[in-house]
Amino acid sequence: MTTCDVCNVEFEIYDDDNCCDNGYYESYCGQCCVLLRMAKQALSTARRVGVPLYGPSSWRDVSVQGHKDHALSHIVNTFDTDEDHLAHAICRLVMAKALSDG
Repeated sequence: MTTCDVCNVEFEIYDDDNCCDNGYYESYCGQCCVLLRMAKQALSTARRVGVPLYGPSSWRDVSVQGHKDHALSHIVNTFDTDEDHLAHAICRLVMAKALSDG
């Protein structure tokens, strides 16, 4: 048994549990591994759109509340366009969290 580095749940390691395929699978339970992979994919999706428009570090110039407000607008607009609003909302919330944690 080992403990997940993310959620602290104990789990057993099996040879075929390498869902992340990153060499660190023994540190994450299967569910956290899936969630981390999906979060990374959402961040990548949003950053591929935003970085060419605003630069790689411009997010640091936005307030925590600004990121939260922008995330909320993406959540509200989820069904309005073809844009992946949920990916953008996740990205904005991660940015807000990074700024609030310093």
